[in-house]
Amino acid sequence: MSDRFGKSIFAHKQTYSRKGNSKSRSVSDIADEAERLDGACPHVGNPQPPTILEGIRPSEVVALIEQRIAEQNKLLRRLRKEQPERKEALRGIRSDTHVMIGSVFSFPDPVEDMNEADYLRWRRDVIAFARDDAARNAAEVLSIVEHRDEAHPHVHVLAVPLCAEGNMRMDAKRCHEGHREQDRHKDHGWSGSPSRSYKQAMRGWQDRYHATVGAKHGQARTGPRRRRLDRAAWKAEQERLKAQKEAEIAILRTAEARRLADEEERRRDAVMRNTVASRLREAETVHAIATGGLIAAIRQVDPDPVLLGWLETPGQMGSWTNHDADRNREMSLALAPVLSDGLEALRQPPVGPGLLEGLSGCGARCKAPPAKCRTGRCAPVPSFLRPGRRSIPQYCPLGGRIAYG
Repeated sequence: MSDRFGKSIFAHKQTYSRKGNSKSRSVSDIADEAERLDGACPHVGNPQPPTILEGIRPSEVVALIEQRIAEQNKLLRRLRKEQPERKEALRGIRSDTHVMIGSVFSFPDPVEDMNEADYLRWRRDVIAFARDDAARNAAEVLSIVEHRDEAHPHVHVLAVPLCAEGNMRMDAKRCHEGHREQDRHKDHGWSGSPSRSYKQAMRGWQDRYHATVGAKHGQARTGPRRRRLDRAAWKAEQERLKAQKEAEIAILRTAEARRLADEEERRRDAVMRNTVASRLREAETVHAIATGGLIAAIRQVDPDPVLLGWLETPGQMGSWTNHDADRNREMSLALAPVLSDGLEALRQPPVGPGLLEGLSGCGARCKAPPAKCRTGRCAPVPSFLRPGRRSIPQYCPLGGRIAYG
């Protein structure tokens, strides 16, 4: 794990127009660089495709902006005709109107030295900060991408203004703290350069980012030279940030442990409910067989009309051959006592660990020499079920197996 407690934050936010100029690149330039298109990022030695963390691809952001501008200009033309007194406020969106807000947040550790878990925690907080920042400024985040092909991993956020009554022209400068304060400086006629108000507002934005994200991850607001701190003061601040980061990690781990414990409790409750429901279904089936017979139980569990019709319709033995009739008669005589004993066993109170364990047979399971069944309740088995055997087989209704006597 690298020592990051001598590092400070890096966060930047700027607005862009479709046209661009000598001081600012265009919307397409920013989107092409974020998507690592050919020729768009000469500063990167080996460009790699970005990871789309949320939203759409940067190139799709450009297309969506063009679509929204076309729709909004059509609406503005109609409103200018309906409200000629607001002609100036309802001017169309020009190519040099700033229509996109681009933000970049960089992780202070190099890619090859960073701790992956620390980075992922930082990235999650950056995304949450970017979404909250857009909501504060009446903007919509469309794309969040990650780059790891430079020295430090960083996250790009592309947002656009919301089309609302207060911003019909999709002016991104109204969604940017620095430009708002700069315009306010001009409107009030304050002394000094308007850029001073711009810089002061952006310092406040970076202060908020540091308090929300940077400090939680052991990052200083600025470096020691910028504030002219001596080594002792700088070390003391780094120790404070380190303790704050460790406290944040402890809180996260506690929350994760609580979440896992809650999930395990919910899982156990679900298993218990399923077990109780299964036992209740078993009891209902046993009760239905004992009181109404097998057909009534089948009708209650799975009322298949075709199956019930077959079971309830008596067989027409007259159409059978003599051989089939003899076999059927022999089977009926053999199974009559078995069914009788089985129903008697069903009426007995359940024993053993399971609700139906008492119905599975005697405890001995006919382990004695197969010549005799100790239950004394075995019935002869039809001859066609014992081919090649001279002895008379016996079926134990409780033991659940055939024994030969």
